[in-house]
Amino acid sequence: MKFLTKPVLAITITFQSVFGVAAETATMEDIAQLQSQLDALSTQVITLMNENSQLTSTLNKQATTIDDQELSIINLQNEKGLLSTEIENLQLDIGEVQNDISLLPSAPVGTILAWHKDLTGVPAELGDEWVICNGQIILDPESPLYGQNSPDLNSDKYEAGKGLYLRGGATSGVVNESTQITDNGYKYGFSNRGSYYGAAYFSIYDAEDFVGQPNGFYSSNYRVKARFQVAAMTVVWIMKIK
Repeated sequence: MKFLTKPVLAITITFQSVFGVAAETATMEDIAQLQSQLDALSTQVITLMNENSQLTSTLNKQATTIDDQELSIINLQNEKGLLSTEIENLQLDIGEVQNDISLLPSAPVGTILAWHKDLTGVPAELGDEWVICNGQIILDPESPLYGQNSPDLNSDKYEAGKGLYLRGGATSGVVNESTQITDNGYKYGFSNRGSYYGAAYFSIYDAEDFVGQPNGFYSSNYRVKARFQVAAMTVVWIMKIK
């Protein structure tokens, strides 16, 4: 933005206009007085010209500042346009990822999984799609299992407070209580012929019970109970409800 400097004051002075007399009739005193007035006017003109120059410089600086600000605004608008384009591209990417996620196979309702709840760093909340299998009533109206109880797989009612193991089967939901296998079709007996001292021996028989026989052989039979605890780590069973 440019400014044109124009004369601030244009002064036209004639001898006649100042003294009202012709130059040829003026005295030396009149001429000296006129010269003094001209000098004063010249000083005023110089002062006004300096002020005009300063004002022009100030206006030019302001114009330069405005130009710079306008350029900054243009640059910011360009950056805004670029950011808007990037945001639109990111939104498209997010939409594609969400679509891909929706196509992934998910666990069906009723799926039971093992959850290491107390591992450091594991979030404490399951989310509304899962419940802990502790026999609680499912109260989520959006769940097809609404009003039913979750299976009680984590309670301490079983020995050692370890809950239930899960195993495959043709149908689900069948709970087998803890049992002990006393034998596998074998029984252990002790017989003594009594023929001579120290002649006792052990015999392993089949599944038939032995009792005292009339032939002189006597047997003592008993079942041996065996209890096994499989090495394991506890987990919390959870089930998907929707």
